[in-house]
Amino acid sequence: MDVQIPEARQIAPRADLEPPGCIGLIDTVIVAPITSTVYGVPSEVIVGIDQGLKHDCAVNLDHIQTVSASKLSRYIGRLDDSLMAKVCVALQIATGCD
Repeated sequence: MDVQIPEARQIAPRADLEPPGCIGLIDTVIVAPITSTVYGVPSEVIVGIDQGLKHDCAVNLDHIQTVSASKLSRYIGRLDDSLMAKVCVALQIATGCD
């Protein structure tokens, strides 16, 4: 999963949740905001310097959204398979899906 910065600088970084095979096929992508506010809830995944960010933050799966792919302007990092597995679990918790 890529971590990208949206075009508008006031917007927090976003984690792109699209599977690699879908990127470029549709005009929109599913993203989750990454914020410096960490609540410690199971629907968050902690990320940080190792993922290309300036400090520890949380991928907030309670607030996923669809945005135009053209709004994601700058790649800043990547989540490895281990963190992506945690994102999948947090997304299940956030949506109530088993």
